[in-house]
Amino acid sequence: MIANPCQAGVVDGLPGILEDTMDAPNHPFSDLFKQLGLADDAQSIDQFITSHSPLKNDIKLVDAPFWSDAQRAFLKESIIEDADWAVPFDQLNEALRRPRK
Repeated sequence: MIANPCQAGVVDGLPGILEDTMDAPNHPFSDLFKQLGLADDAQSIDQFITSHSPLKNDIKLVDAPFWSDAQRAFLKESIIEDADWAVPFDQLNEALRRPRK
């Protein structure tokens, strides 16, 4: 839980997706995009999610057709080996499953 909401950033257009918190050692949401070699500013993140959603429920995030082999490998390895990536991974998974306007 965030003690002070001002300590956490929210990506524009994506309510509920925290970029950073004081209480958790997790990576900011935008860092996941940076690690994937994608633009990590709020507008680019929103555009990526809009253009790739909704992702069908029967497709695992790591198996989505829009990832390169390197991106897919990073996602698989980082989730298995680095629990710090679990939160932004889950946030991306959730954001891609929601229908966008």
